[in-house]
Amino acid sequence: MNLSGYYTPSKVMHNLWQGGKPDPNEDLSQEFDLVVLAAEEFQPEHLPGVRVVHAPIADQKFEGTPRERRLVCDAVSEVVKALKRGRRVLVTCHLGLNRSGLIVGLVLKQAFGMTADEAITRIRHARGPFALSNQMFEWIIEEDC
Repeated sequence: MNLSGYYTPSKVMHNLWQGGKPDPNEDLSQEFDLVVLAAEEFQPEHLPGVRVVHAPIADQKFEGTPRERRLVCDAVSEVVKALKRGRRVLVTCHLGLNRSGLIVGLVLKQAFGMTADEAITRIRHARGPFALSNQMFEWIIEEDC
């Protein structure tokens, strides 16, 4: 699997991007207002110039526990609120494929009225065929928060 380009954010919808972990020293304020950090292994306290939502979840070891689901659903709620206010949002994880895809998929359903299949298709179109390769995340998108 060629991973070049996966860190670069991809526009999924108006004001909504999905991507890999950002440079913790880069000022992202010219591009984004809110950044969601979904990678359990990448949780800097803050990023220069943007509001940060921490949603540290595991990828392959995600079990769907109430705590994990609450972290995801709280992040989804924050993103939906930000989008309703016209804010520019970047949802990240390590490569911008699975954990960020879970959050973006749920946002697409809640904020844009998409079905789970439409949301998953939109994410894979934006991020590539390896996006949402974690089957459990697809199931959660189907279930919703």
